[in-house]
Amino acid sequence: MGKILANEVASDADAESLLLNARSHSVYLAGMDQRDLTRLAAHLSILSFSVGQRVLQKGQDASWVGIVLSGTLSALVEQQVVGTMAAGAFVGEIAFFTGGVRLADVDGASEGYIATMAHDNLTSLFASSTHTACKLVRALGRSALSQLATNPSVHKPLEWDDGAATAAHSASVEKWAAELLDPDEVEGLEEGDMQTLTSSVRVKTFSAGERVLDRYAKSDALYFVLRGRVGLDLNGARLGQAEAGEPLQDLRFFDGGLFPNDAIGLTDGVLGGIEAEAIESLPPSIAMAMLRKVGSAAVDGVRSGMLERAAVVGGDVAISRAAPRDEGEREAARLDAAGAAAEQLST
Repeated sequence: MGKILANEVASDADAESLLLNARSHSVYLAGMDQRDLTRLAAHLSILSFSVGQRVLQKGQDASWVGIVLSGTLSALVEQQVVGTMAAGAFVGEIAFFTGGVRLADVDGASEGYIATMAHDNLTSLFASSTHTACKLVRALGRSALSQLATNPSVHKPLEWDDGAATAAHSASVEKWAAELLDPDEVEGLEEGDMQTLTSSVRVKTFSAGERVLDRYAKSDALYFVLRGRVGLDLNGARLGQAEAGEPLQDLRFFDGGLFPNDAIGLTDGVLGGIEAEAIESLPPSIAMAMLRKVGSAAVDGVRSGMLERAAVVGGDVAISRAAPRDEGEREAARLDAAGAAAEQLST
């Protein structure tokens, strides 16, 4: 066991400089401007840590929250590393809201600095600068929810079928690829380009009733239905469905947010997908055509308000996730959804 962290080492000026470094690495601190960092620095203790040094002890009362300013920390349970925290990451943010004791040890994985703030000091920050304090607490909450929502032990990433299974569904993959590109785009391909696309696709067979995609699971892939039908569910309500050839993760792929709903198999079927790294390795013309087509579906889906129209309180309105192709179809879809909503509310 390493030595428990105890040494304060930095002035307010050093604190601001280190906070600037942390902000450059953190999506949670990005909303903090220079004035916020100056106010925040006055309420922080800046401590150094070394490799193997114990920063946080399992079983200790949760009395402070921290920000990694530089270096890397490791979280350990029963001496096994279960996570790492680099510059810009918060430490102890979940316990800040829930109280209790620390659930894991945290040791230095490298040399670095951490800013700590006792919970009582946050009360003082509220008294001196409510605006900055609210920004900090909202950032802590965002990080806490993200940590819980993306916990890989609870929300497991999709496990693709093996190569043999992928080969067995090659006909479905080729059909999807042919429908993805316009005829003139296909004619402009060089020999072997289409094979490059189809070989980049991975598949996952699913059964009716199976949760195909967990909306909280980490992912950086583009999903589409190769065969069968998939329901889009949120907290037990059916928001829509996707059929063969339709994308599943178009919004999340572009906005970087969590998949907005679970995907549940309505029939037996096959899911296809291409990882982001594989997309970057495709022939440029194919990558551009694919991303533009999927992006168009995402934009049309938002414009037509498909998910919002389906969110009838207590309802189970099933609509297609595919975006209408033209204004006439959009208007028909709007009328259909309005009628379905009215019927649902009248029963």
